[in-house]
Amino acid sequence: MGFCAVLAFAGAPLISDADLSLAATGVDKFHAYNAFNANLPNMSYIDLFGTWNTPFKGLTLRAGIDNLLDKDPPLATTEIVAGGAANTYSTYDQLGRQVYLAFTEKF
Repeated sequence: MGFCAVLAFAGAPLISDADLSLAATGVDKFHAYNAFNANLPNMSYIDLFGTWNTPFKGLTLRAGIDNLLDKDPPLATTEIVAGGAANTYSTYDQLGRQVYLAFTEKF
């Protein structure tokens, strides 16, 4: 069983109409009950993201960093993954750190 926790700061003091959040998610350890008896460790990931309702009517900016600490997933053989993604078990974050910026315009 994994976990997810979010710590949010609404109305940041420096920028009004802004929200900043820090999220922590976890993946429990995995044990493959097959001939390989592989154990994959538990992992925790931290994400930082925020939104800002700009002074322009209907325009919202979103930005964030997923996997802030750039943790690599554990390596696994293809026998454990059974034809899935090579080198790692699909439950773990496989892309590493991701930075994004997006906007939404409501008309």
